[in-house]
Amino acid sequence: MKKSIVAVILALFLGACFAQLEPWQSITEEFLTNPPASAWPSKRRTPNSWGYSPLDQINTENVSDLELAWSIDTGVAGQVEWTPVVANGRMFLQAGATRIMAMDAATGDLLWTYEYEMLPAEERAELGVGGSSTSRGLTLFQDMVIGHFGDSHIVAVDAETGQEVWKTFTDGGGYTSPGIIADGVLISGNSAKGYDRAFVTGTDPESGEVLWKTYMIPGPGEPGYETWEVEGTAEVGHASAWMTPSYDPELNLVYVGTGNPDPYTPQSRPGDNLYTGSILALDPQTGEIVWYHQVMPNDSWDLGSVMETILVDLEIDGETVPALLHTNKGGFLNILNRETGEYIDHTFVVYQNVIESVDPETGRPTYNEEVIPHPGERVIACPSTRGGTDWPARAYSPETNLYYLSGNHVCMDVEGFAWSDGMPMRNIDDIRVVAEGYEDRIGELFAFHADTLEPAWSVEFELPTTAIPLPTAGGLVFAGHTDRFFRAYDAETGEELWGARLTGPIEGHPISYAVDGTQYVAVPAGCCSLVGSAMLRDFAPEALGPAGTGSIFVFKLDND
Repeated sequence: MKKSIVAVILALFLGACFAQLEPWQSITEEFLTNPPASAWPSKRRTPNSWGYSPLDQINTENVSDLELAWSIDTGVAGQVEWTPVVANGRMFLQAGATRIMAMDAATGDLLWTYEYEMLPAEERAELGVGGSSTSRGLTLFQDMVIGHFGDSHIVAVDAETGQEVWKTFTDGGGYTSPGIIADGVLISGNSAKGYDRAFVTGTDPESGEVLWKTYMIPGPGEPGYETWEVEGTAEVGHASAWMTPSYDPELNLVYVGTGNPDPYTPQSRPGDNLYTGSILALDPQTGEIVWYHQVMPNDSWDLGSVMETILVDLEIDGETVPALLHTNKGGFLNILNRETGEYIDHTFVVYQNVIESVDPETGRPTYNEEVIPHPGERVIACPSTRGGTDWPARAYSPETNLYYLSGNHVCMDVEGFAWSDGMPMRNIDDIRVVAEGYEDRIGELFAFHADTLEPAWSVEFELPTTAIPLPTAGGLVFAGHTDRFFRAYDAETGEELWGARLTGPIEGHPISYAVDGTQYVAVPAGCCSLVGSAMLRDFAPEALGPAGTGSIFVFKLDND
């Protein structure tokens, strides 16, 4: 009897919560391609990966009036690299390895929680899959919230109830980032198993059926296999696809970035090692590779190219070019023609000493032989294996035509070890060191002119940073920092206009959305990622507080 009363009260309570929400509208691909200004329905909001909000209620004149609207502790410890998504007045987030939460985006009222049960460690070991706790976001489609998990499962749950709809095992190393919907197919990048090649899958988002699987390293007989000059090295070369792809609906091409080749020491795997360290354009219906551009042939320093590409038309030499902007882990920023893969231009974002020159026709780098890790010999190579410019997303604003990203001027004192079958793929001993001359500005937030790659402005940080920029139509760029401050900058000049100190390092992805005409800015916070916070442990451990659980903080203008 008491249970019945409790159930009635709970139902009335939940009913009251849902009564405040607009009816759920099915998320179509058109909605994902051209979302209303109020929505942030995917990791980078739109398939071109701009990470830009067209909302302008919060602007340079009133940003100082921002106040906390609501916050919630997810109760999940670990790396807080996630991105909330918002549609139909609801916010969804995937906190850590297993928890998906849904909230009223205006009030923070918790609507439901889904707990994913990851494969037991023994079973993961038997299957050879990973178990990463890193999660960078979710995919919304139709009436589903789709999560990608560290044991290589993709799970769809009902957006209104959190009930499981389908679950698929893809037999890879595991996911760290959400997929993207392209031409009706869910495109997902997977990491590689211990001794295997990574792959990208196309999945039917309605049923969970895997439609195709494209390996990021060619197999025997396929074009590019010959670039692995020692027999057997291609089969274990990895080329993980850690991040979310970008998509151009007009060209119907999906853009995927790939990681470094393994093992780390290049003496073990001579050749260009396709398609590691590359950007690939895929057909979303078949997974066919339409073109590729290898950013780092035969990479020796774990400076992969997994990061999202930003798709933007640029005026170059008097012509409008369908371009893409991509910065790899080494801070090597390239412009390519996204229709053909043709190289156009480049620059370097952070201090580096591994690339001596770049071919002006092809973009192929020539390496500094003196900093290639050899067994028994220590060298100072820059950047370190954490970048440079690692996984924190880049952004673009059509208002300023500026490209925003952060990075760290950090090198590595590194020595390689001879590799043989069965040894760890990470066969180096590396110690992070600050780049000479950058002791008082390890981290930096940059703005570059997208068409010329000339620097526009930068903000220097004494501490390492994982700042992820959020440009808005209000003339602002929001970005968090490892010092726990969430700040707003003038998007044109970089002038700091506002800041609020939160409970932990800010290494999650900020977003902006609106409900009932009110603009909100949301940012996850909590300790600790393998980039900014890891470097804090190296260089300024006193600045790193105790590791708690991840929270999200949501701000709006004070209208009192």
